[in-house]
Amino acid sequence: SRETAADTFIRWTDHLLQRHRVERNFSDGSLYDLTRLTATMLDRALDRQASLSKSTRIRKPRGKGKVHTSKADKQNLQNTFAFGHLLADVCEALTWKTTMGPLPVCISLYTGQVLELWSGLPSPEKKAARLTKPKKEAQIKASLAARTAHDADRTLHTRFPIVNLRIESELLMFIAQTGLNLQQADTVRVEQFHYTSHLDGYQIRTYKNRRKGEVLFEIFASYREWFERYLEWRSEWFPNDPDGLLFPLIRKGGRILENAPQFTSVTRMCLELGIPIVRARKLRGTRINWLLRESKSPQQVADLAQHTLQTLMGVYADPHPQIAMLEITRFH
Repeated sequence: SRETAADTFIRWTDHLLQRHRVERNFSDGSLYDLTRLTATMLDRALDRQASLSKSTRIRKPRGKGKVHTSKADKQNLQNTFAFGHLLADVCEALTWKTTMGPLPVCISLYTGQVLELWSGLPSPEKKAARLTKPKKEAQIKASLAARTAHDADRTLHTRFPIVNLRIESELLMFIAQTGLNLQQADTVRVEQFHYTSHLDGYQIRTYKNRRKGEVLFEIFASYREWFERYLEWRSEWFPNDPDGLLFPLIRKGGRILENAPQFTSVTRMCLELGIPIVRARKLRGTRINWLLRESKSPQQVADLAQHTLQTLMGVYADPHPQIAMLEITRFH
């Protein structure tokens, strides 16, 4: 009940803390996250001014710190740039004509590697490796007929793996360009976008709102042509969904996924090529820290990232030892 909820919650957290200390069922971070999330829900339900979490004996665990050497920072940027090159190669190669062409779709990458995309079909090498018993002539003919029919079907029913790969790649590039988080980017819908010049790029509003409407997102000037090219490609694959999700990932059967993307296609591709994947959150963090180092203006970066200065510096900013030493030297 409302009268006993607070006391029950505190006794429950004591119980979890005892389990954590004796049985070691979960980590310090998991314990804190679970109790803090539950406290937040109860705070809203009980209209509390002070959070229930402050009444418990569970405190936020201290972080172990991060590696902030110039070598580690350089490696991080190298991995991010390599991942970005890979996404760009995929997006440029998977045009409407290519995705509608015969299988496999072959993509020449900047690394010199060639990526073969079979869009759901097993490659001949993999298929041969799976055979344990020789097939009869009728089975071989049926298998060849099925592969031929699959290749001849140029709809989302068979081409959705290739289409999803480009959409996932475009979504990650969009996040890196705009600074939106995954939840925000995943819910953006196609509009009649209106571009307003701003700093070294554009503020994007819906056409119906013109200059008076709310800014949906901001992009760099060089990204506009790339973004419009993606919109054209999307309209070719989804002509009956002109105002749907900007990045409509497809499940088997042609239905649009409703859950947040897990980037399974990009992950599978990176594992095959041996290139480290950079997730959306890490992309945003790398972007913010790169902008901080280049601009040396935390307030401007906070405005671009749509965060308060306190949130930007407390959550996203990654202190760099060489910059810190330089600032200390200048101070003295």
